[in-house]
Amino acid sequence: MSYIDIFIPFSAGIILFLFPDILIKKQDAEYEKKKSIFKKGGMVLLGVSALYLLVLLLSSR
Repeated sequence: MSYIDIFIPFSAGIILFLFPDILIKKQDAEYEKKKSIFKKGGMVLLGVSALYLLVLLLSSR
C-alpha cells in the first residue's frame, strides 16, 4: 500500500463532501436528498482514507 492509495479516496471524498451539487441537476425533484447522499458518501470516503493512512503508518513500524 502506498500513499496514492490514500490520496484517491481522500480526493474523491473532498470533492463529494464540499461540492456535491456538481453531479446533480438543480431541477431534479430529489435534489436535496441526492445532495445529502453524496455528502455522506464523501464522509465515508474520508473515513476510508483515514483508515488507510492509519494502517500504512502502523505497518511501517
